[in-house]
Amino acid sequence: MKWIMVVAGIIFLSACANESSKNEGATPRPENSAPLAYAAKPVSNLFAPWLVLRDRDVADARSFDAAIHKEGVPVASEISRVAQKNDEGRSLVVDIWKGTNMGVPPPMLKKRSPGLQHAVTLAGEFAASRGAQARIAVFVSEADKPLVRKWLESGLAKGRGQYPTELQWKGLKKGDLPFLRIEPADPLYAFGPFSN
Repeated sequence: MKWIMVVAGIIFLSACANESSKNEGATPRPENSAPLAYAAKPVSNLFAPWLVLRDRDVADARSFDAAIHKEGVPVASEISRVAQKNDEGRSLVVDIWKGTNMGVPPPMLKKRSPGLQHAVTLAGEFAASRGAQARIAVFVSEADKPLVRKWLESGLAKGRGQYPTELQWKGLKKGDLPFLRIEPADPLYAFGPFSN
């Protein structure tokens, strides 16, 4: 009986050794690692998710600008470099998207240009895909408002964000050029709780 127990123990230990040699150099699975190592320091890293959203906003704004330029529509995104402190108090320089201005050229609007329609639709989709609620301030004449609203709403419906987009319709003074302004609805969104 003793001999059977010894053989069973040897087989068990060799099986364990073979299993561990397969994973040599691999990252240990969570169930095999020591959970107490993580309990020593509470995880309060709010900076990393904030930074991921800001990086996505900047990348999306640059892609949006490139797509709108292809349609022949003037566009400019405001991207600033600012110093922010992370959770450990270290200062980092990060790019922040503050907003985007897109022209609505009157000749293109008058002709109901497909390029302008596509650009305005993309503006709605871009705004509706932000990591927080966005606002679109629309500066067009009352006569053009229904058409621009239709184009914008088409884009808003395609957005992949989880927040509703705020639309603000602004009057246009004589001689002013029509344009759209897309920006975070909350001015602190861009700078977050880490502002210096």
